Amino acid sequence: MNYRPLTVGLLISFFALVVFSLWVFRDKGFTENAVGNIPPFEEVAKVPEGFRDAVGAIDRSVYRVLFDSGIEERSVSFERVTPQQHDGIVWDFAELSVRCSNEESARRLAHALAQNADVYDTPKIRGRILSSTGGRMLVEISKDNLRTHLISLVWGIPKDREIPRHPKIAIVIDDIGYDQRMASSLMSLDFPLSLSILPYAPFSREAIEGAEERGLEVLLHLPMEPKGYPEVDPGEGAVLLRMDEAQIRGALDRALARVPGVKGVNNHMGSAFSEDREKMRVLLTCLLAHGLYYLDSRTSPRSVAIDLAGDLGLAAVSRNVFLDDDPSLPAVQTQMERLLSLARHSGSAVGIGHPHESTLKVLQEFAPLICREFEVVAVSELVHDR
Repeated sequence: MNYRPLTVGLLISFFALVVFSLWVFRDKGFTENAVGNIPPFEEVAKVPEGFRDAVGAIDRSVYRVLFDSGIEERSVSFERVTPQQHDGIVWDFAELSVRCSNEESARRLAHALAQNADVYDTPKIRGRILSSTGGRMLVEISKDNLRTHLISLVWGIPKDREIPRHPKIAIVIDDIGYDQRMASSLMSLDFPLSLSILPYAPFSREAIEGAEERGLEVLLHLPMEPKGYPEVDPGEGAVLLRMDEAQIRGALDRALARVPGVKGVNNHMGSAFSEDREKMRVLLTCLLAHGLYYLDSRTSPRSVAIDLAGDLGLAAVSRNVFLDDDPSLPAVQTQMERLLSLARHSGSAVGIGHPHESTLKVLQEFAPLICREFEVVAVSELVHDR
């Protein structure tokens, strides 16, 4: 029997499969410069089916009503974006302020916002006007009886602060160290990002060198115990609630040795650890001794980090917006708008993203606007400004 045709056919089939696989994964980061088994970027919050999509849809719906009503972008201000938690559900509660020309226009807009929420396809979304006093009307929007938005419509009230000409924003990319191609693309943007590097990731050293060449600020992305541990795994070298002071200090020192030259530290996961006052005091005291700042990623609404940092005299700041908690392109675009709006009306803001393709695309899309209207700074500058 002649096996040669069979062997040649198998070889051709094998190489065809290889070529096809490379084509399929060409945009996934799974190249020779990436690890296919990338761990979860952050904790996965317990969210009822449809809840996250509904919140994103409410966001887009609110914008549509505002701008269809002729409200200019400069008249819309995100005052706060605050993590909320109820029965294990975690979401961002957004508070907006909208400047209207007069009371009548505010009243029409309030009814449009409330009715728009009421008739939206997703069930159990409710909009209602809470109050109207002293040149201010409040509209609340909720999903499943959980408040997602509070919109303050104001008129006839003098502006209480001067909006900076070039507000400052810091954009931090967490979880660097698993995909060199993505890290290189992020570092090549027209504005300087801050990179938070996982100490035990396979390409951490290369990321550090790349950041150093480009003069970018580097943070240690310290793994910390999440809720649901050990099923939810923060990765190698995590600081855990069962550790004593010496063990926490040792874990931090080992991680810092693997990411030299950092200016600060922020938490990877850590929803459980960041709520524990005793353990966080140990960690933050160590950072103070090292001369480092702390960026609270706020993976828990009950994080004690910022209050404790104030007590200790440690330089610290909280992130304002997670850019890609939902990594879909429309959701990341919405979060970027939130970040820029917060900076416009507060003078500065901190956003945290992750090495997703959608995040890179949105950063590239917004680059001309960011470079024209904002000053992109390292996190350390905002820590010392606030």
